[in-house]
Amino acid sequence: MKRRETALMAMLIAILLITSCTSVKPTERYVYESSDPNALYYTNPIVLERADPWIYEHTDGYYYMMASVPEYDRLELRRSQTMTGLAYAEPVTVWEKNESGIMSKNIWAPEIYHIDGKWYIYFSAARADREFDHRMYVLENASANPLEGEWELKGQIRTGYEVFQIDASLFEHDDIWYMMWSGAGAKGNTLYMAQMENPWTLSTSRIMLTEPEYEWEQRAVVHVIEAPEVITYNDRIYLTYSASFCDANYNMGLLTASADSDLMNPASWEKSEEPIFVSNPHANAYGPGHGSFLISRDSSERIHVYHAVDGQGTGYGCDKARNVRLQPYSFDEAGELQLGSPVSRGFTLPTPSGEARFELERYASSLSNEALVEDEYFSGGKGIRLGKRSEKVKLAEVRAPETGLYALTLSYSNGGNAAKQPISINGRKVEFEVESNAAHVQSSLMVELKGGVNELELRYGDKLLELDYVELSYIDLAAGEAIVKPGLALTRTTQLEALAEESSLQLVSHALNMPEGYYTVAAAYRAAAADASVAIVVNEESIPLQLESSSEWAYSSVQLKLSGETKLQLEKSGEVELAYLRVLAAPPEHVELRFVNRQTGIALQPNNGSKEAGEGYRQYNITDTPAQKWQLEREVDGSYYLKNAISGLYMTVRGERAVQEELSKVSEQRWLLQYAAEGSYRIVSASSGLAPTAIAADPNLYENLSFEAVDGRDAQVWYLTQKE
Repeated sequence: MKRRETALMAMLIAILLITSCTSVKPTERYVYESSDPNALYYTNPIVLERADPWIYEHTDGYYYMMASVPEYDRLELRRSQTMTGLAYAEPVTVWEKNESGIMSKNIWAPEIYHIDGKWYIYFSAARADREFDHRMYVLENASANPLEGEWELKGQIRTGYEVFQIDASLFEHDDIWYMMWSGAGAKGNTLYMAQMENPWTLSTSRIMLTEPEYEWEQRAVVHVIEAPEVITYNDRIYLTYSASFCDANYNMGLLTASADSDLMNPASWEKSEEPIFVSNPHANAYGPGHGSFLISRDSSERIHVYHAVDGQGTGYGCDKARNVRLQPYSFDEAGELQLGSPVSRGFTLPTPSGEARFELERYASSLSNEALVEDEYFSGGKGIRLGKRSEKVKLAEVRAPETGLYALTLSYSNGGNAAKQPISINGRKVEFEVESNAAHVQSSLMVELKGGVNELELRYGDKLLELDYVELSYIDLAAGEAIVKPGLALTRTTQLEALAEESSLQLVSHALNMPEGYYTVAAAYRAAAADASVAIVVNEESIPLQLESSSEWAYSSVQLKLSGETKLQLEKSGEVELAYLRVLAAPPEHVELRFVNRQTGIALQPNNGSKEAGEGYRQYNITDTPAQKWQLEREVDGSYYLKNAISGLYMTVRGERAVQEELSKVSEQRWLLQYAAEGSYRIVSASSGLAPTAIAADPNLYENLSFEAVDGRDAQVWYLTQKE
């Protein structure tokens, strides 16, 4: 049951002159709502009306997901080659409850595993005449694909106690399989564990791991701890669990043990006195818990899967109110598990590292069956063969979070002479130089994609080639001489540190061929000393960047008008760490955009959608009203006026707040858009340095927007979005 860990391939592209950029037109869409599982980003929640999510990565290249359905009457299974693609995978019912007797009511918390060549699903169920008297059961399937074949009931998991028992979960350690579960105990639902003889039989008596004892474990009439899951990291075992009722009171706790200890000795387990994952009222994200833990395709990132609800009180109990979310987690230098805070509905994140891969056989509906090939060394074991001039493959919906430079990688095999493989990007043709006699080789080009939807098409070139996949990565001008580095999710600390470690240069220079237009040029930095400075030099003109002293990675950016042959240099003095330089198209003018808060997932608008001058601003759930739409008007210094679509008035600083006023071209009406990653910005007053901040996630509060000094909070970060 070990996770497949794909080696991370470091990709370096040396380049001195970029010629593949195209002009940025003001009508381009900056869209973050994705309908494509291969997008470079995703938006939480990924699945609605599901709870207790379990995702299992198998060696066949697929992720398999199960969860409790709100009807509690069946077991659903879905699969995808990416985690985020599970949002679009068709759920298949693989088993339904009995009409009467055992397993006829409240089918809860299924988990799927592949053990010794067969598939097993563990779940808990009650009887229709005793709907909350649950027992644990296991199904078996010998098919290679668990969506096919027959599921045979192996029976009830016998623990030696005929009492309420739910949430069976397994882990393997030192070639021993363990089962954990939640069952009735003296103080309420209690965690137990035993070793296993085989996938349906326990080999030892149970031990009690922990029972409800703290206030945060007892926020229900029945005291509940449940949903055990295990993470192994370095020399320790981390056992997470969920506590209290499944509404907004739900939260997560932790037990830890040394990996070389006797895990069947309760004394080996140390319990944290405080919960490790709790509700985030600022994000309207409540009751997080009962999830699972994964590692990204390239093994560089850890992902937490869990469910949460979008509020508290009436309507936000269990059942349909719960939804499934993904977000990264980590371990700190001391080995402490860091789950962070649950994110809001609408929160946009980069796809788990290594997932923006387009398996070409999935897009080959226009090709003959002879054009499909099997190759055990291809990703997923399959690919396509383009051998006729009429043959082509179209990727009609490739979504990028922002206009900018990307690495486009093609994986292929070529049994003959060197050749060219054409590919068109939004109608513009580029060509890969294909090596001779090359097997399972990857070649990369630097291309420009627009924010929103892009179309890619691969056609037959001048000879037959076998193609595996196309993969996309962000491009950055790294802190190294003329080196371009791709990396999905550039805000990931691990990747930033890796880039920073590879360069200690004081002066970095890049020559670019830039279509005329405005650009955001951003440098990633951290740990700036008081006397440190960083400047971007554009064709000999030095433009200083504003730095903060934070130990966390941050961006400092400027808006610049660039055209033609451009020499960009990055200068630094004093103590400051630099990771890379980004060059992106600046946000468009005269296009109706929303500002959606990164922390809360809701949009900026005048109070109650007012058209009156003098009104302040609030945030509210995303709607189609003009009150939530804004147009940007750029000044020559790169600052902007922000015009509201419903009122025609401009956001203006007055003291420590902002109000709507007529345009008068005063400095109080000018705003800087400071890049904050993944197509998001801080909106900072050019006159006062204050930034709009979401101080509560409840849209029913009349005024829940303040204007404060810039800091590192997500509450000050806004996505620029445009609904299609």
